[in-house]
Amino acid sequence: MEIDKKTLKALSSDTRSDILKSLSKRRKTLTELSTEFNLAKSTITEHLNKLEQSDLIIKKATGRKWIYYELSTKGKKLIKPEASAPLVILLALGIIIIIFGSINLTIYGSQFSQAEAVRVTSGGSVNEVGYLLSPEPFNPLPIIMIILGLGILIFSIYKIRKR
Repeated sequence: MEIDKKTLKALSSDTRSDILKSLSKRRKTLTELSTEFNLAKSTITEHLNKLEQSDLIIKKATGRKWIYYELSTKGKKLIKPEASAPLVILLALGIIIIIFGSINLTIYGSQFSQAEAVRVTSGGSVNEVGYLLSPEPFNPLPIIMIILGLGILIFSIYKIRKR
């Protein structure tokens, strides 16, 4: 998002920045903002006019006597930008870990279920031929990878939605 001169001038005041943060929570009336910031209504009106001229907020008149101020689309993008690159990378990393964990689980799972024919001998003579399961020792790494990947995936989705 590009910031033009009007927007930069509107953001140069701490009070206007605080008003934007307050409006990011919910829409408010002039009286609510005046009470919240402990400033005169005329002062808040001046700040709101500057914010409205820079298209950061919009004035919404209801059918009643109240006029609400809320963030415009531009104001919302400024206060809560889109998902940042690190969160998208984290999301992709979670998916990749889950995929590799699933592949490893499939590979180790097929090795675990295979049976080998083994000749059991005693004193050099063959007594019997039997089947003996000789699985690889259980490897918890694929399951740990899947759980870790799910954790990263859930965390990144939560952070993206929270923005």
